[in-house]
Amino acid sequence: MTHDTHPGSSGPKDFTLDSASTRAASVHTTGRFGNHDLVLRPPQLLDGPGWRHTCLREADRLKPSIGAADVDWEKSVSLTSWADKVTAQRAAARAGRLVPLVLANGGGDVLGEISFAVDPRTGVAELSIWLSANTSAPARAWAWRTALTRVVGLPAAVRGVVAPVAVTNTGPGRMLTELGFTRRATTRQLRPYDGVPTDHDIWWLPRTTPAEAAPDLARQVTGRSWATTLRSCALMMLPCARVAVRRGRRVLRRSTTPSAQLPHAHDHGVRLPHDGFGTVTMDDGSPAGVADIRHDHGTSTLEVWTDLKNLDGAQRVAQTLLDVADTTGARRLAWSVRPGSVEQVAAAAVGFAPEGQTSPPVWACDVPHELWGRAQNQAHPIPTVTNPAKPQPKEP
Repeated sequence: MTHDTHPGSSGPKDFTLDSASTRAASVHTTGRFGNHDLVLRPPQLLDGPGWRHTCLREADRLKPSIGAADVDWEKSVSLTSWADKVTAQRAAARAGRLVPLVLANGGGDVLGEISFAVDPRTGVAELSIWLSANTSAPARAWAWRTALTRVVGLPAAVRGVVAPVAVTNTGPGRMLTELGFTRRATTRQLRPYDGVPTDHDIWWLPRTTPAEAAPDLARQVTGRSWATTLRSCALMMLPCARVAVRRGRRVLRRSTTPSAQLPHAHDHGVRLPHDGFGTVTMDDGSPAGVADIRHDHGTSTLEVWTDLKNLDGAQRVAQTLLDVADTTGARRLAWSVRPGSVEQVAAAAVGFAPEGQTSPPVWACDVPHELWGRAQNQAHPIPTVTNPAKPQPKEP
């Protein structure tokens, strides 16, 4: 297996959107629905009051999906939260890791958020969306299709789009099906929904599937009135100042405090790389393969991809991953494996379960991969496999 690497670097090159793509993603697209003009564009700090108003008005609908169980809803949709979010989104967009969008009308009301987080390992964009109940069905369909068309048509070609949806949230399924998505996997306890860790269906739209947008009406959406603009500026001054102070403190802490590293020194005779791509080594220093380990703090998932040489090394890696997940407090383990590989055998032996298909890393050619997952709230005895047979491909 070959790995696309930076010249002089020790690991493969991550996928990010290039500058042409970030510019293309930030355009304003307008549409007219009845007597109303809507615009799909990047978020602005002055959207804070309109965003907060919508979130408070539709708390019952939105809180299960985007709320946090340990944070009061009033606080989670504060103007300071909005300023913090927009600042972080702009930084991620400049780095080519995110396409953030809002749906707004001319009066400054925010009618929804649509974002695409780019997975640097697989080159796949993850869709996150909510739309106001006050948005008409044609406008909702237009927003979905326009956003998808924009992302899959970027110069830096994403491989496709995934949309995780809680299994108890049946609303988005119909629209996803109409847009050409198919259910690809069901992940165990991926993230909380309505305050409870919940299984999520992973819907998949490959780049080769066109997501046609409704014809764009080239219109200039009337902007906020001067009174609304001045009011928004006044309301956002203090929240923006708070965010600036917080971020300054974070920079100071990072410059004076050593960064924490994932603990990988365990008693299983194998050493994994720290967070990121690297070589897997046995205690005697011999290489056992390569691994890419990343902690997704948003879902509290330890995400793993490996290319290991033999079953003994894979078993040791599996046992070590359980320890690492426990030590770091990860709620879930997700291992991307090739069907019939030694990793699949080792994962099954320590309680991982197949969850469906997943995208391979950008440097793993286009070899099919499966996602094997494990929730860390289950007991995990470590069985010993003796005289293992050669792993067989999974039956269709």
